[in-house]
Amino acid sequence: MHSTILDNHRLLAEMLGSSSGGVHAGHDVYFHHPVRADMILHWTSEVYSAAQTSIGVRVITRIPLYDVNGRLVTEHYWSSIYFGTTIASAAGPRLADHAFPEAAQSRELGSVSFEIAADQPFRYAAASGDHAPIHLSDDVARSHGFPAKLLHGLCTLAICGVAVVRVAEHGESGGLSRLAARFAKPVFPPCTLDVRVCDSGASDENSLAVAFEASSAGSIAVSHGRAEFRTDSGRW
Repeated sequence: MHSTILDNHRLLAEMLGSSSGGVHAGHDVYFHHPVRADMILHWTSEVYSAAQTSIGVRVITRIPLYDVNGRLVTEHYWSSIYFGTTIASAAGPRLADHAFPEAAQSRELGSVSFEIAADQPFRYAAASGDHAPIHLSDDVARSHGFPAKLLHGLCTLAICGVAVVRVAEHGESGGLSRLAARFAKPVFPPCTLDVRVCDSGASDENSLAVAFEASSAGSIAVSHGRAEFRTDSGRW
């Protein structure tokens, strides 16, 4: 990152320290090689970019994961919004667009509904190591203005990924190369999560791209979703 703002950790810390709070606003992950159950992965993180929005500063953190041979396996771009703070000017590159094309709304490929159990946040916390109290305690969630504990954003995105693979690739995940979305509203278990998958209109002979969104309790919870798949020659 070649940015005075982002290279200076002290200035970044001061900027975020003035925030009234932050949320995981979106996620974009690239799958370069398959992740196996017996793999050892090493990860690092770096501030990738920052930009002003109407409600605060969006900071994107890049989190690459490597295998023991130094090969890049997956690449996460974690987008957070820090409320009530400002930045003098945008810094760092923009991410590739994953907006849901308006024309895609009429090209639905299919949908999948999931029943999210009340204990899903606890099971995801055990698997992921993310034990943030806002996901595990109703009292803590209420202290932050939510009606109850909320499902982890990455758990919600993973469930969307299952739907996308089922609809677009008949359950075969070997071609998935990118999964991206914005988190529009929290998901509060127990509930139903309905995932809708549409033809994005951006596919070609080398790749397949679909758009998706998810709703819960009558509201869009995940918006501007995009999944990209490799063709047979690039599948794992």
